[in-house]
Amino acid sequence: PNEENATVVINAESKPWGPGYLKIGLGAATDFTSPTQLNLAASYRRTWINSIGAEWRTDAQIGYDSLIRTEFMQPLQVRDGAFIAPYIGARRNFVEFYSGELRIGDFKVTRLQTGIDVGITGITGELSIGPYYSYIQSKPDFGLSTHLLTGDQTERQIGIELSGIYDQLDNVDFPRSGLRATVGVLAASEKWGSDEDFTRAQVSISGVKSFGKNSFLGHVEWGDEISGKDDLPVSEVFKLGGPNRLSGLFLDQLTGSRYNLATLSYYRQYASLPSQIGRGLYLGASLEAGRINDQFMKDPWEWVTAGGVYWGADTVLGAAYIGYGYSSLQQNTWYLTIGPRF
Repeated sequence: PNEENATVVINAESKPWGPGYLKIGLGAATDFTSPTQLNLAASYRRTWINSIGAEWRTDAQIGYDSLIRTEFMQPLQVRDGAFIAPYIGARRNFVEFYSGELRIGDFKVTRLQTGIDVGITGITGELSIGPYYSYIQSKPDFGLSTHLLTGDQTERQIGIELSGIYDQLDNVDFPRSGLRATVGVLAASEKWGSDEDFTRAQVSISGVKSFGKNSFLGHVEWGDEISGKDDLPVSEVFKLGGPNRLSGLFLDQLTGSRYNLATLSYYRQYASLPSQIGRGLYLGASLEAGRINDQFMKDPWEWVTAGGVYWGADTVLGAAYIGYGYSSLQQNTWYLTIGPRF
């Protein structure tokens, strides 16, 4: 045929699945001492609800950290990444408190929240900002000391939430290359009708480099109450403790209104799994340093160092992990996790 008049015919066939997608997941984490964190989660996503690609997503989870959230994301045009997304949800989780290795109690935090985000999304990440309204109840359980507290605490938060993510990691659990950065800011003000003034900010950056089957992952985090109060509602505190978050400490053992964390992890893939089960098996180790202004620590805001070793498997259910950690607080523990920690 004449190349100038050649015709190419493409017969495109729709994929046999969708436009609705259902995912089910399991997350479990234990240090064999503090409460086991076990969650069963499901997510339903309905795509192409209208001609410019609107999506409706509902997430539900039951267990240690229970939630339900539904969001309708409406793109503003087909060709760009701008969107508007109203949402509503409810969540119940726990904030644990320790004095050294002694668990002294917890707050059960129940939150109802609604809001609307405006943002832009693309193949490398997403950035959004929008107003939100939360009604929060924090119920203390400190055994015989509970009566010394003020009882159930309720608060209303009205403010602005900003979140952003840049993600170029090639794997969620055991990446071999790429960079990931996140930022989140939650600002509530009495001028807008909130019961408290605070501004909670958090930033994290991860980068990984591999040499053959060996990978090195660097990670840093920073979080603070940046409005000058140096205090946060119990529902918004930061947490440290657990694998790669000061190994050797119990899960989420330390809490506070500001923290720093830096980790360096090494892992080596020593075997592959059948594709129906997962990707690979790994051996790894980590070095960690962090600090947090936990009111129950002997020396709040002092640096704590830690390290750990672990065996891991990258499975279709997420990462399975068995590890041991030791910290400069003279505390050590074993961990078992399956799937993501929510």
